[in-house]
Amino acid sequence: MEKRCILITGTIVQNVAVAKPEDPEARRQAYLANLKYYSDNLDDPIFFLENSTYSFDDDLEFKILFRDDKIKLIKFPISSGVSQGKGFQEFEMLDRAVKNLSGTYSSFIKISGRYQYININDLINNSSSEFTIDLIKRRRAAITSIFWVTFDFYEKYLKNIYKKVNDLNGNYIELIIYRLIMDNALLDSVRFFDVQPKVDIITQNEKKKKNSLYPLKISAANIERKLLRLLFINELYHK
Repeated sequence: MEKRCILITGTIVQNVAVAKPEDPEARRQAYLANLKYYSDNLDDPIFFLENSTYSFDDDLEFKILFRDDKIKLIKFPISSGVSQGKGFQEFEMLDRAVKNLSGTYSSFIKISGRYQYININDLINNSSSEFTIDLIKRRRAAITSIFWVTFDFYEKYLKNIYKKVNDLNGNYIELIIYRLIMDNALLDSVRFFDVQPKVDIITQNEKKKKNSLYPLKISAANIERKLLRLLFINELYHK
């Protein structure tokens, strides 16, 4: 059994109920760029999970990308929970992917498709827990744009959690996962990333750098992580 795979989530033709959808071509370019980036920088098998009306049949750039055995497309229909928000749709895809891939891999790293983690290898090469995710105590939230989880942990605790999500009511996936960990006394099974994530987010209008332009902030965050690790504390106090 291969140890680990990468699941990258995306929606090219945005499924939204209330907000104005973004330009599909801008989203397409973002996903394409990031898939190439992760393919170039990671040795793990990559699966691109996509759930919109977009057809890849005539997209030459994606066809070339998918010819590489390292990247495979797993295409899903439009979600049944468009009105319930992004977290519902994303974890609905993850549930189905986990069902298909369980037994082949023992763990996976989930990455939101428009997030380019500049220090990706530093983030993912030092985990020893069942669930590696940044938990923010002050916000009582989990950062779900990147996490590492075993298939066993996911199937036991996170499967079907998307059904509780409803963004319109404030029931965001980030808050639900945090509550699940606390309510089930799972904090000892969870570990935050050893280093502060450095991430560029490719949006419709620009490439936003979050944290990567602030070396002092990064240094302070990494010191916090080291200190909390020494104290056996598994939550962060600041994002």
